[in-house]
Order: sequence, then structure tokens, then C-alpha cells
Amino acid sequence: MSNLTYTQLRSMNRQEVFDYVTEHLFRQGEASRSVDGLCSYRGDAGKECAVGCIIPDKHYRKDLEGLSACGSSFIHKIEEISPPLHKKMKSIGFNFLRDLQCVHDMGLSWKDTRSLKERLKVVARDYNLNTDVFKGLRLRKKETNGI
Repeated sequence: MSNLTYTQLRSMNRQEVFDYVTEHLFRQGEASRSVDGLCSYRGDAGKECAVGCIIPDKHYRKDLEGLSACGSSFIHKIEEISPPLHKKMKSIGFNFLRDLQCVHDMGLSWKDTRSLKERLKVVARDYNLNTDVFKGLRLRKKETNGI
């Protein structure tokens, strides 16, 4: 269940979305997966992926599951569900959202705090974003290498 409302999302720029998603991923501590182990916008036990956490509950539909965050089927489905949400996601950048989603979906991202930060740094660099949000963030799970 997303805590983000459309009103909040509407006022966010790309940097703020990056910060929000980063904090969400660290707080959650693991990927959002369905009961059958597939990455999901809304997964088992209330988990949400990098894109799922910015889709307000009012706009989430189960038929988004299985659609790539920058694929034409996802883009058209979001436009069908909510033209204003589609417009906002387009302004944030569907490729940017795809890149955040790839960080979430990559199993190695969840190895430890350093791994997740390194993958998110690549996204930040590619989109000229700062990583100030990293200060003090640690994965909310047992670290495998003591970081």
C-alpha cells in the first residue's frame, strides 16, 4: 500500500522522486515479489517496487503486474487508468523509472547497503542527481558482510 498520494507526487521533481524511491527501497530492505517469486509493483506482504511505491493506491491496478515500467503496454495502461498520472510519469521520465526499476529487480542490488547504493549512484549519475539522500541509509535487514 503506497503512502504517496497523487497530490504529493504531482509536486515532486525527478530529484525528489529519486530520494523518495531510495528511502523506500532502503526502508523496505528487499525486493517486492509476488507469492510466486516474480518482481511486482505490489508484492507479497505489502512490499512495493521502485515504481510501485510512486503509484498512488487510487491508481494501482493488478493488471499493471508483469508490464515493464517503460514498456508501451505499461505506458498505455497508466494513461488509461489516469491521464494525469501518465503525464506526471512522462515528465519524470519513463526511462528514469525503468532504470530505478532495474535497480530494484537486480538481485545483486539487495546483497548489502554498499551494493544498493552503488547501483543507485549509477542512476543518479546518468540523470545528474545528487546522492545526499544516502547519508545514514542502511538496508533494513541483516547485512551479509558487516557494512
